[in-house]
Amino acid sequence: MTTASAIQAQFPPSQGQFPGRQGFPANEQGPPEFQELNLSDDQKDKLKEIQEDSRAQIEEILTDEQRNTVQKAVQAGKKPPEAIRSINLSDEQKQKMQEVMESEKQKISEVLTSEQQEKLRNRIEKMQNNRSPRS
Repeated sequence: MTTASAIQAQFPPSQGQFPGRQGFPANEQGPPEFQELNLSDDQKDKLKEIQEDSRAQIEEILTDEQRNTVQKAVQAGKKPPEAIRSINLSDEQKQKMQEVMESEKQKISEVLTSEQQEKLRNRIEKMQNNRSPRS
């Protein structure tokens, strides 16, 4: 999974520089990848905390100008991965983001049951296969 797709998968908009909802609404189980996992309320709370922590770390990696550019792009209707791709991250920023995403992935796997992990892997794979090729 690329950094951009990982951000899309793991970072629904919340408070902070990137506008949008905070956490999971009562009738939702978070990002599309988490739906159909039958998450318990405790799992939802833990996943929300993990995502908020990762989001804060990513916001720290970006410069003020990059955060503002991403925020404006998201407000204009771009999806976060598309907005992030447009800011020309340095190699160091890409590496730091990858580290945050790997840490988040590990923390998420500790919250989910093995059955939920398998469903999540299948769901992400299916979503990636359904995406049109990027030019």
